[in-house]
Amino acid sequence: MMETARSWVEGWAVARRAPRPVDVPWGLRIDIGQPAQAVRHVLLDTDAETARGLIGTITEPTTCVKASSPRATWSPGSPQRGSPPSPAS
Repeated sequence: MMETARSWVEGWAVARRAPRPVDVPWGLRIDIGQPAQAVRHVLLDTDAETARGLIGTITEPTTCVKASSPRATWSPGSPQRGSPPSPAS
């Protein structure tokens, strides 16, 4: 499942002419560099504590966090800043 998700993220970046995703402890990071979205983090097979730690450090309002698991598995106790985007974005 994680290899499929990784391949999808890499294809997403290519299709949008975004920089290559970079491996980080929680999954992948893409430095988009656009006003509407500066950075995209994709959580791949990460535990809730690591996900909450990442989310707690985000200060840039146009940072996007995506996960390949239901939000309820990693969001309890995380800051409620922002709102979930539509599943297709």
